[in-house]
Amino acid sequence: MRIRSICLAAGILLFLLLILIASRKRSCFIYEIWPAFLVLGAAAGIGQEARCAAVVPESVIGEQVIGRVDSIVERESGATIILRDCTVVIGEGETNDEPEGSRDGGEGEKGREEAAVVLYTSKKEEFASGDLVSAKGKVKAFARASNLGQFDIADYYAGLQNGGIFYSCYSDEIAVLQRGGSGWKAALYALRDKLSKGYQACLPQKEAGIISAMLLGERELLDDEVREQYDIAGIAHLLSISGLHVSLLGTACLMFLKKLSVPVIPAAVISIFLVSGYSFLTGCGVSTIRASIMLVLLLAAPIFGRTYDGLSALSGAALWLLYSNPLLLYQAGFLMSFGAVLGIQALAPAVHVFLRTKERTEHAQKLLNRLVTPLCIQAVLLPIMMWFFYEISLYSILVNLLVLPLSSYVVLSGALGGMLGILSAVPARFVLGTAWLILQFFERLCKLVQTLPGAVLITGRPEFWKIIVYYLALTGFAGCAPLLKKKSLFWFLLLPVLFLPGKSSPLALEFLDVGQGDGIVIRTNGQAIVVDCGSSSVDEVGTYRLLPMLKAEGIREIAFAAATHADTDHCSGLIELLEQSGAPDGVRVKALAVSACSRENQGYRALTETAERNGIPIIYLEKGDRMEAGTLQLKCLHPAADYDGEDNAASLVFLLTFGEFRALLTGDLEGSGEALVKEELKRELQSGETVTVLKAAHHGSRYSTGEEFLNACGAEAAMISCGRDNRYGHPHEETLKRLEAAGIRTYITAEDGAVRVETDGRTVKILCRYAH
Repeated sequence: MRIRSICLAAGILLFLLLILIASRKRSCFIYEIWPAFLVLGAAAGIGQEARCAAVVPESVIGEQVIGRVDSIVERESGATIILRDCTVVIGEGETNDEPEGSRDGGEGEKGREEAAVVLYTSKKEEFASGDLVSAKGKVKAFARASNLGQFDIADYYAGLQNGGIFYSCYSDEIAVLQRGGSGWKAALYALRDKLSKGYQACLPQKEAGIISAMLLGERELLDDEVREQYDIAGIAHLLSISGLHVSLLGTACLMFLKKLSVPVIPAAVISIFLVSGYSFLTGCGVSTIRASIMLVLLLAAPIFGRTYDGLSALSGAALWLLYSNPLLLYQAGFLMSFGAVLGIQALAPAVHVFLRTKERTEHAQKLLNRLVTPLCIQAVLLPIMMWFFYEISLYSILVNLLVLPLSSYVVLSGALGGMLGILSAVPARFVLGTAWLILQFFERLCKLVQTLPGAVLITGRPEFWKIIVYYLALTGFAGCAPLLKKKSLFWFLLLPVLFLPGKSSPLALEFLDVGQGDGIVIRTNGQAIVVDCGSSSVDEVGTYRLLPMLKAEGIREIAFAAATHADTDHCSGLIELLEQSGAPDGVRVKALAVSACSRENQGYRALTETAERNGIPIIYLEKGDRMEAGTLQLKCLHPAADYDGEDNAASLVFLLTFGEFRALLTGDLEGSGEALVKEELKRELQSGETVTVLKAAHHGSRYSTGEEFLNACGAEAAMISCGRDNRYGHPHEETLKRLEAAGIRTYITAEDGAVRVETDGRTVKILCRYAH
């Protein structure tokens, strides 16, 4: 707390000093203020980052939690409840408040200061904000993202306002110990529930979900198809509470009160209270708080006889939010909300300097000015979108030109219709008809964008130094615009060229952490190959682990995807990969490779049918087949077309050769199949040659990777892909001892996260997601 208090005090003093200077010079020194709060936020985040890093992923700290309900989000499958002021019970009569420090709190417990827990439950009981509840279940630290591109839920909750949350609990054994839901916060939640039910009663399900997301922050009712459509069109920001909603609400209230001849100061005070109430009603999202603070400063300026400066207000909002939690500085929502306003208020005026000319007609100038604002917003947000989402919508600027003016009417119609819906559904349906009509237009526009070529461009995550250079150049352009010549605008438009893909390692193998399963991505010479992807412990592993990794690497096309055999823990993710191949924002798969000896295997049916349905050709591989990509050679060592062994023994086995580097990929190979591959290796490897990297078969099972097989490989490193605390006991102790006895360094995805092997054909570098 000390470092945050010091940073806050210093930030406030600096902020007030700069405002004083700005008021005297009638300008705002944004290039002094903006870096100031960024540095302060980064400094204050050091302690919070250390706190976050100290939490051991998925460690269990207790078996029961007692805390007060702060907020509730109902879902189709249950509810998510944020508990604050928690006590974590370790055992009978023992408590633990380790999440945020300790303080004596009476007999039998250490205290409950600042601790917070996310409680997941399948029950939909009537809980209210302020209730004291007890939940029995394992209280665990959030799992960290173990793969490149994977959503990090631990980072997300650590970066929430009002202090981070580091622990979760799944429980259906919840008891209300004390009712406390009669306060103003409970009343706001009740009002939100009534508004949401009103939208569902007056609108079709799809449109009700959109309105609820736009005005109430409830994304649980959103249709998955709608999310995808809005993402592809580049208007997904409409599905969140934005500054537009807050500004419309505050200014509409102020204008209405002025029409009623209410004096300026009372009207401003009433509007401030209304805006603050709306922020709490919608869950206090980052963009809502940012817009609310800026609007409150705008409304309060006349009360104190001051003028309003947007950039100063933006800086003040950032200081306030960063004090509540410095880790917000690393959240996509925070950066995009503030970046969009910077684009409007700092970059757009600079671009307008270059566009002013007496030769242009008034209508042409207005049209050009309308185009400048979304262009500047996109220019500021481009690196942020590439860093967090790895793709951009190519038509978003044009789509936003059509959508943004109409979204104001959706907000006004939705707000008025929602309030009327509390009283009667008849007038509400009439008023909400405007919103429904505009949303129908949005849907058709999104569908049109999906049919256009290159609707979404997968960019990959750019190198951090490129982002720094980009923003320095952008800042220099905006700050020096009056001094630059008009041809400088051309260089401004060329800045995104900085993010063109650079030179990557000649060969990279990524052994993904997919839980209990296998998943390997091979990349060389601009081509990518996927060997297996599936899991028996992680749902939708292709959607949430494989695809984000491919997009983060900037991979738009897969030369072929191979399934070593038909088990779910090797194929489930591949099915998802094939399903999305033809989507506008998908990664294209050019071919599917399966074993020729398992052509009639019923387990392959789901995989091959999915490929055929999406127009993906199927290749049947057998022993001796070779595939090449530049200097990379992938040879199938097993099985032969007439092999009739069991499923695991019939796994496809590949020997990857790249210069002096060799990797052996074995699927779930065991038994007779392992014996055949051992003999094949003796023929393939010349005198003195060995395998550099071995993918240990069958997740480290005791029945595979035998001593004689290891002697034939002579591997330097082995990769074991398995899930944490899996019920099979993988990797088995015997297997680990065999690997150790053979002098092979072992990497386990359950402990190391994804493991990346990079090589130029001679030297090898191995990187773990969880660095030790």
